[in-house]
Amino acid sequence: MEKIISEELMAFLPVYIKMKGNFTLLYTAQGGVYHMDKNIRTVLNQLSQIFLVDLKATRKYYGELLSVTNLVPIPFNQDNIFVPLKVRKPLCRNDGSMGYVNIKFIEKVKESNGKTIIHLKDKTTIHSLNSVATANKHIKNGYIVKRLY
Repeated sequence: MEKIISEELMAFLPVYIKMKGNFTLLYTAQGGVYHMDKNIRTVLNQLSQIFLVDLKATRKYYGELLSVTNLVPIPFNQDNIFVPLKVRKPLCRNDGSMGYVNIKFIEKVKESNGKTIIHLKDKTTIHSLNSVATANKHIKNGYIVKRLY
């Protein structure tokens, strides 16, 4: 995990891999794409331990400032603020559907054929089930958290 963080984590998304199950896909700024055989919640908890962040307290504090209860941006430090975006439909209960994208690597958000596409700075694209307006709202909240950090 430290190697992935040293390559600057751009996004981590939940994916299903056929005949294997629930995995997390991690994108780094140096072009690395990694599959971890852990669910998204476990990866988020591991990252919070590495960055010494209390997720519960962070969500409560920034949730009150933004007046939101769910889908609060997660600031690991000043440069790594991750916004939640819906990237898949859950197959069963307790199945993660939200991926997290670092706002400093988002180049643009656009709509194509009724689907929202997030373009990252290294030409990686992430397809989101959120509308463009919702994705932009989450990104705007991420920038507010960055200013308040």
